[in-house]
Amino acid sequence: MINYLDKETYLAKVKDARKLYKGTNWNSSRWHYHGVTVELAKKVEISKPSDVLELGSLGVQFIEGSDTMDYDKHWNLEGWQPTIQHDARDIPWPIMKGEYKLFIASRVWQHLGDKQEAAFHEAKRIAENLLLVIPLVYGKGGAVSLDQIVEWNGGNPVVYDRAGNNGIYLL
Repeated sequence: MINYLDKETYLAKVKDARKLYKGTNWNSSRWHYHGVTVELAKKVEISKPSDVLELGSLGVQFIEGSDTMDYDKHWNLEGWQPTIQHDARDIPWPIMKGEYKLFIASRVWQHLGDKQEAAFHEAKRIAENLLLVIPLVYGKGGAVSLDQIVEWNGGNPVVYDRAGNNGIYLL
């Protein structure tokens, strides 16, 4: 059985997360794009949580029990043990081709700097489907447009939704 993140669980995890992740901007207003992301994730047929890899979840996963990849040098958090400790900017990733059915990255792509496109292609290499939540505008740079995603995806269309300042892409 697949257990998807719901609003009640999200709010409880955010409350706990604030204690661990001092200085982060986690709040209840982020549920809007989390809810859209959950609905899009449900469109991908996964049979078990380990079919999913989530990048940068910091313990607030969309799919309970999914595999996770986090950058341990920046987020060395008490009690958080990602499945894979790896900096997504360091390519190639230590993951076999096609290992996952779904790759989820929610509001982390803007932090990849000049490695965004390379990381996109790495995600395509390791997963059949990508679900990316990326700010459409980001003060420090790093925003990614729908046109860029389509270009990186070889000109192929993607499912696109918008939740506030976020573009949500399923491909």
